[in-house]
Parts: sequence; C-alpha cells; structure tokens
Amino acid sequence: AITFNCYAEYSMTNSDCLITNSFKEANTATDNEKALVNNVVLNRVLLKKTNICKEVFAKNQFSWTKKKHRKFIFKDKYKMMEYYNIKYSNFRKLENIATQSLLNYSGDLVSNKSSSALMYHDKSIKHFPRINKSKIKLVLKDKHFLFYKTNYLNLAQN
Repeated sequence: AITFNCYAEYSMTNSDCLITNSFKEANTATDNEKALVNNVVLNRVLLKKTNICKEVFAKNQFSWTKKKHRKFIFKDKYKMMEYYNIKYSNFRKLENIATQSLLNYSGDLVSNKSSSALMYHDKSIKHFPRINKSKIKLVLKDKHFLFYKTNYLNLAQN
C-alpha cells in the first residue's frame, strides 16, 4: 500500500510577520501609528541587513515575542492566525496597512523624520527601558506612542 503525506504547510511570509507584530504591538492604535510601527521594523531590517521575520522575532526586540514561542510553519494561514490569536477581520485590516508600508518602503531609510524612527515607546507603559536617553532623539509624539531615532543600533530594541 502506498501512503501519501497530505499535510500541506504554510510558512509565514515577511508580510505575515509585519502584520502579526503590528497587531501585538499596536492593536488599539490608530492606523497611522500602526504604519509607523511597521516603519520602525522596516528601518531596522534595512540597517541590520536582515529580513522582517528575523527582526520581529529577534531576541529582546518586542515584548510580546518573549511570551509566545516562535513558530513559522503551520497547516495553513488560518492556523497561523489562530496560533497568534489574531481574528481574520483584524488580520485583513492590518494586511492593508502592511501592504502600504511595504509599498512605501524603498529599501532606504524614509527621509520623513517621523518615518525614520528606529525605536518607539508605548505611552501606557510607565517605565522607560534602561537605555542612555542622551543617545536617542524624540522625532514624533503620537496618541499612543513616542518614536525615536538613534545612531546606536544596539539601542534600537523595545
């Protein structure tokens, strides 16, 4: 008897990683803030010469990744959304924002000062990460976030 493995696999794309991070980091934020969070990830990708999934899941980059085991292979896209607790409707909305962020991403740091940020801080979190504040520059205050620029890449961690 011949048996076949009919288990189809779905690998997370860079877009999926950007969407998942945007959901986890900025779910209640404005669409503009979600796009700015995406820009931070894309700027880090450019400077570190890596890819989006590697940056999103890099050690100490985003607090939510410390609480959830990294997983990139799923039976299908719906199982991926289920694993990361993202409703289909939320995923679809964020997909549009991520697509626009990726289309605007030219492979170079965005010259707009608010889009060139390498780190951000959620205003609802009362303590600021332990970093030398003299090495960062505030470039934008928004409703939920503060966005910063730094010349010290090792500081660009949330």
